[in-house]
Amino acid sequence: MGAGLGHTTTRAGWFDKRIEENMNTGTLRLVSILLLVVGTSGCVEENSGSGGGGGSTDIGETCEEGLCPDEAIIEGVLEAVNEARSTETDCGQYGVLPAVGPVTGDAFLHQASHAHTIDMRDNDFFSHTGSDGSSFSQRINDTGYSGSPVGENIAGGGTEPAGVVARWIDSDGHCRNIMNGSANQIGVGYVSGGQWGSLWTLKLANGS
Repeated sequence: MGAGLGHTTTRAGWFDKRIEENMNTGTLRLVSILLLVVGTSGCVEENSGSGGGGGSTDIGETCEEGLCPDEAIIEGVLEAVNEARSTETDCGQYGVLPAVGPVTGDAFLHQASHAHTIDMRDNDFFSHTGSDGSSFSQRINDTGYSGSPVGENIAGGGTEPAGVVARWIDSDGHCRNIMNGSANQIGVGYVSGGQWGSLWTLKLANGS
């Protein structure tokens, strides 16, 4: 398994971005991103939202047909993520991270995740930066979500929610995002097509 890890300094702080990881199946590409800013007491998650509550967990309220993936995909990812978060997990270079509380699905986050996944497929790219130059946090906020963006994982390949979550857990940066106790809501994007046969996006945020 080969991996590349890069750090890019920004005015606000720094990104820990896993550029590419080729799993032994040869079919899955993974990227995770966690935006941190330096505060008076160290590193804390970026507070990009207004700090209010997020959107409804009922995907039907904002996800019209085509705006979100199939509900079975969402539920599968949600179940696998919460199973991982329910016990301490070895995240490699970040150590063994403690169990954290469950997350819930959020319609605005699903919409932002799915739109980015479609954008990657339709415009043939694989990045946290959208084809319009948007960041993951901008895409979340643009939906009307009023909470705070925490992180984003993307992947290429695979059709089973449990499988893609397992591969994220096996990758240090993605694992740390999933085990981040600051996140209490997620959004899921999934589309078939593209050079790996499918694409996935997982957005994590704090809606409280």
